[in-house]
Amino acid sequence: MINKKDKNLDRLARHARVRKKISGTADRPRLNVYRSLNHIYTQVIDDAAGHTLAAASTVEKAFEGNGGNCEAAKKIGAAIAERALQKGIEEVVF
Repeated sequence: MINKKDKNLDRLARHARVRKKISGTADRPRLNVYRSLNHIYTQVIDDAAGHTLAAASTVEKAFEGNGGNCEAAKKIGAAIAERALQKGIEEVVF
């Protein structure tokens, strides 16, 4: 019998390792990017308060086009930057 390695456990370990070193504050929140096979999700997070300040993803109805390619990444990057600027956020931790 073949034992397959659980890729999600590896992803969670990488996430925990990064989160030990990086934390977002109200002055400089954390930018989180998650890419699945079909979609891209981004969030600007204030870890001190535990709130998501801005978010954008390819799942939204307003998004047009394919969700998991380079063109979509450019559109989502522009969308999250615009939404963060509307909230007065100019710098993030990534």
